[in-house]
Amino acid sequence: MRRTYVWLALVAMLALVLVGCGGSDDGAAEEPPAATTPAAESPAAEWTTIATYSSTDPKNELDLHISDAFTVSGDVQLVLDMPGGGDTDGVIASLLPANEPITYETAKEAESATLGAAFPPEVVSVPEGDYVLYVLPIGDKAWTVEVQTQQ
Repeated sequence: MRRTYVWLALVAMLALVLVGCGGSDDGAAEEPPAATTPAAESPAAEWTTIATYSSTDPKNELDLHISDAFTVSGDVQLVLDMPGGGDTDGVIASLLPANEPITYETAKEAESATLGAAFPPEVVSVPEGDYVLYVLPIGDKAWTVEVQTQQ
């Protein structure tokens, strides 16, 4: 049974890495997807933190960085705080449905964003529902990801 969980965790991490990296090797020339835009381009509104997860929080039973469930609708801003992080340090953050098991399919269909220590926050759009935040660190720096909604 434990072997199944380890295999599932590896498949989920691989899927999220692939989602975060994109499917093209000419990514610099492509436009970003419409659902993911830099926070600086969002209309001026107040963002309120509704969930926070950090590298020091406990992992789940599969040894994955998964937050507690939270409810959102519409635009969600993902903010990375990584003190001392360099240009190549960051995380891949994904919003997964809270009521579904973590599988390759749910990871593949999740709204994900690559958050770099040197980059601005990212905004993603999700349907109304309950979600968990799955964070896949890139590097070994301490990090905190905030999930924010507009008020």
